[in-house]
Amino acid sequence: MGKLGVAGDLFQIPSFRYDALPDTSHIRLLHVLPGTNGDIIRCKCLPYSLLRPRPEYTAISYTWGDASLTEPIVLNGGRYFTTKNAREVLEYVRRTGGMHAIWIDAICINQNDIPERNAQVRLMDSVYSHAQQTVVWLGEVSNDSDLALDFVPVINSALHSLRESGEVTEKLLLETTATDSNSPQWQALGRLLARPWFQRIWVIQEVALSQAVNVACGEKTLSWHALSSMNDVLLEWRLNHLIANPSSSSQQLTSGTTLLWCMQNIRRQLETYGRRWISEVLFETMGFLATDPRDQFFGILALIKSGSRNADPPSYSDSVQEVYTKATRESLQYEERFNLIYLAGITHARALSDLPSWVPDFSRDIDINPFGLPYVGQVLPYKAGGMSTVGSIASLRFYGKYLVLQGLIVEEVATFTRVRIANNQKCNAEQHTTWRDWVIEADELAQPYQKTERLWRTLIAGVSHPHKEGAPACYEEYFSFFKRIYIDDSRYQSMDWKQAQAQVSKDGAIEAEVKTAANSYLFALLDASIGRRFSVTTKGRFALVPDGAATGDLVCIVAGASAPLVLREVERSESARRTFVLVGDCYVDGYMEGEGMVDQKTEEIFIR
Repeated sequence: MGKLGVAGDLFQIPSFRYDALPDTSHIRLLHVLPGTNGDIIRCKCLPYSLLRPRPEYTAISYTWGDASLTEPIVLNGGRYFTTKNAREVLEYVRRTGGMHAIWIDAICINQNDIPERNAQVRLMDSVYSHAQQTVVWLGEVSNDSDLALDFVPVINSALHSLRESGEVTEKLLLETTATDSNSPQWQALGRLLARPWFQRIWVIQEVALSQAVNVACGEKTLSWHALSSMNDVLLEWRLNHLIANPSSSSQQLTSGTTLLWCMQNIRRQLETYGRRWISEVLFETMGFLATDPRDQFFGILALIKSGSRNADPPSYSDSVQEVYTKATRESLQYEERFNLIYLAGITHARALSDLPSWVPDFSRDIDINPFGLPYVGQVLPYKAGGMSTVGSIASLRFYGKYLVLQGLIVEEVATFTRVRIANNQKCNAEQHTTWRDWVIEADELAQPYQKTERLWRTLIAGVSHPHKEGAPACYEEYFSFFKRIYIDDSRYQSMDWKQAQAQVSKDGAIEAEVKTAANSYLFALLDASIGRRFSVTTKGRFALVPDGAATGDLVCIVAGASAPLVLREVERSESARRTFVLVGDCYVDGYMEGEGMVDQKTEEIFIR
C-alpha cells in the first residue's frame, strides 16, 4: 500500500466496514503489520473461533480515555478512526514486535452494533482466560515512570531479606533501599499507581481472568506478580503510606495502593472460589470508574455466577436505571439472599434520582461497612431475621417498582449522634472526623440508660476484629482499657487514631497485654462506626444507624435477613397500604440473634 502520511492520501481510500461475526463463539483478532516510525498504522482484523483449535494471541488491558479523541489507522485496507489511546497501544505493539495477534476491545468489537456488544461482553471470560498473556498498557513514559518500574524489584528484594530476618519496619526498609520517605523513587511510584488504568472497572476482570499478566509503560515491562506482591507486603506491614499519594483528581476515589490490592485480591478469590455472587463482587468494585455507568455491571459480568433464571437479562439496550434494577432483581432472586440491598438506600450518594431505593447505585462508592453483607469466606454472626436466611426469601416478590418483603417493624429512631466520617473527608457541623469525639458523644447519649454492657457491644456492632466473629465476653474488660487509654488520657485528645496508636505503642507505662486488648477493640470500633450514627431508639435500645437516618425512621426486621433495615414511611397509597423507602441497614443491640422474630407474625413491607 505504501506510505500514507497525509490526510489527503488517507481519505482517498474507502472507510472500513465490519463484517458480521460467523457466530457467538467467534472473536476478531488484530494483526499489526510492520512499519517504521511515522508510517500510518496498518492492521488486519480477522475472525477466529474460540473453540478448538484456539488461536494464539495477546489480550490488551488499557484505558479508552476520551472516546471523542480519535486518530486514523488503515484496517483491512480501509480507513478507520480509533481512540487515541488504542492507537498508542498499536504503536507500542508495532514498535516492540513479538505479538503475532492481539485482542483490543475498541477495534475487535463493533462498538456500534448493540447485539454484538452484548454477545462479546459475555465472552470476556474466554477472551482473557484463553490468551497466552495479557499486557497491561499504562501509557507512554512520563512522570519518572521508568524510575518507578526500576524501583519495584529493589523494594521486593529488600522486603524479602527483611522478612527472612523477621523484622520489617519503615526504618529498615528505607535503609535497605537507600531511600528516605521523600525520595524520588517513592514519589514516582505513587504517580505510577495514580494513572487512570488503576481506577477503571473493566481492568479488574481482565487481570483476574488472565493466565499471565505483564505491565508495560513506555519501553519498560514488569510482571504483574512483582507489582502486586510488593503492594501486598507493604500493606501487610502497614508501610504502603511510603508510596506517595499525589493530589488526586475529582474522579479518583481512593489510593492506588488500595485499588491495586483490590484487583489482586479479586484475582486470588477467583482462583480460590471461582465465580461469585453479584453482591460480593459489586461490593468490592464500587470504588472503580467507568465512562458508561452501565459498565459498572457489565464490567464485572465475567466474575459473577451465571445460570440466572432471569429471562430478561440486562443489556446495552437498557437505560442505566434498567440495568441496575435488573441486576439487583437477579441478585435477590438467584442468590436467594438479601445481600445486595445492604448496598442500597437513600443514605448513600446517588447519581440516579429515579432509581428505586432498594437498588444500589452501582456507579457510586459507599463510605460505610454494610452490616448484612459478609466478606468472602466469612460467616456473619447476625441472624436478626431468624435462623434461616435461605427459604424465607422465597416470600420476596416484586410489585411494579416495589420490592415486597415479609418483615416486622420493631423500633423507631429517637435520638442519635453526629455521623463519623473518614478524617480525609470534608467535614461539616453534623459530622465527626475523629472517632474519639464520636465515642464521647455516644457515651453521653447512652449515660441515662446505664447500660455499659450494651454500650461496648454496640460501638463495635457486636463483632471482633479482624475476623468479624461474635465479640468475646472479654471485650467488656477491653472496653475499660480502651476508655482509659484512648478516651480519658488527655495526651491523646487531639490525635487521630494512627497518631494515638503510635503513642500508645511507645508508652512503657502501659502493659503489653493492655495495649493489645485496647488496640483490638479500637480497630473493631473503627470498622463499625465509619459512616454511622450511634442512636437510641424509642424503646431505649442502642443502635448504629446509617448517616441518612432521621428521628422517626423505623427499624424493620426482615424474615430471613441477617441485619435489620432502617425504613422511612412515605404517604400511603389509595389502598391505604403502608409504603417505605430504604434508608440503609443497621445494628440494634438485642435484635441481632432473632429475638425480635420470636412468636411474631410478619407483614408485607412495600419498599419503593
